[in-house]
Amino acid sequence: MSNILEEYEELLAQIDEDIERWKSKEAKWRRRLNPDSPKFAKQVAKINAAMKERERCEEDRKDTQKDYEELKEELRKEREEDEAKNIRMDDRKKTLKAVLDQMDDDIKAVERAEQIWRDKLKKDMSAADKEVAESQLKVAVEMRENLQKQRDEVQKQYDAA
Repeated sequence: MSNILEEYEELLAQIDEDIERWKSKEAKWRRRLNPDSPKFAKQVAKINAAMKERERCEEDRKDTQKDYEELKEELRKEREEDEAKNIRMDDRKKTLKAVLDQMDDDIKAVERAEQIWRDKLKKDMSAADKEVAESQLKVAVEMRENLQKQRDEVQKQYDAA
């Protein structure tokens, strides 16, 4: 499950980069703002669009951070439950079985994230919002595919044990 946490951390970092990019664009356009220019309205519109995109990214960041924290809490509870049960897996097959089960949980968690982004794509949104949602969906799909490949390798080891 730590893989999924790392993926969420990468996703949060990517969203932070998006936020900084929009802040930078907003600041650049504010510096260029000239009330005497015939393009003043267009300049203001660009600034407003950048502000909205930044705010949207900040909202996505809050939502993703919340999901991340919930997942972290869920993992902590699972670890506590496992420790309380004092699970001891001494032989290789039991250990590999536990790894497979955990990987299945990881894949399910990523599939849930995938579904969240698919649902967001079904809603009406701006092109920039759609682009961000598509990129987040792509990250989730790649995550799931990578986890599935890793799981297949562990399954081979389990079958051989």
